[in-house]
Amino acid sequence: MSSTATTVVGVGFATTGYHVISTVNARLGLLEGVDGWLQSDVVKWVTGVLLVGFVLGVEGRSLASIGVRPPVELPVVGGLVPDLGGPPVVGHLGTGLGWSVVGFVIIYVTTISVYHLYEWFGLQTPEGFTDEQASRGAVSYWITAVSAGVVESLLYQGYLIPRVTELSGSVVLAAVFAWVAFTAVHGVGDIFGVAETVYIGVPAVGLVLLYIACGSVIVVCFLHFSGALLSF
Repeated sequence: MSSTATTVVGVGFATTGYHVISTVNARLGLLEGVDGWLQSDVVKWVTGVLLVGFVLGVEGRSLASIGVRPPVELPVVGGLVPDLGGPPVVGHLGTGLGWSVVGFVIIYVTTISVYHLYEWFGLQTPEGFTDEQASRGAVSYWITAVSAGVVESLLYQGYLIPRVTELSGSVVLAAVFAWVAFTAVHGVGDIFGVAETVYIGVPAVGLVLLYIACGSVIVVCFLHFSGALLSF
């Protein structure tokens, strides 16, 4: 299989893999012994592990190719610390924190603005879902937040953006594709309506832009996880 064909297969899996595995699980009852709320998280991790295996074993690439690497340096926190004699890891941590703060502010302001618009027009937001997760207790929403933060970021930002960029030659097209895929997967099933799905897509814009800017899915995972946890 050519490298292009392999990439196309990978993009197809990253885009639809979670839904396909969820459907197979629902029809065959593979996770009957697992609580209903936990099944989606298990499916997420299975999808994520298969994607990592595909990258390493089939594509023969490193995890750095899907963004598992330090972020692009910010001029002060990333470059200043090593220049002053500090260890590079401190610079990486400072840079990651700096990018996280920038991303959090942008996503928070944007999401709050859209939330008020939704209130104004009487549209539904996913509050029911977050309330339900939180009512199950800390273990439940921590698991869900970690699963979403790590696996969804790997699939929809870490993998799709660089691979679709390779195929199309356009990072803009890749960004739009990744955003649509991330948003659409939340609309599959009976958990979210159209308005709720679109609402979820709002912070996803910030995650996509953050990945393109900093080049590290680690930062995106952290921000995605933090946002989900705060919502719960």
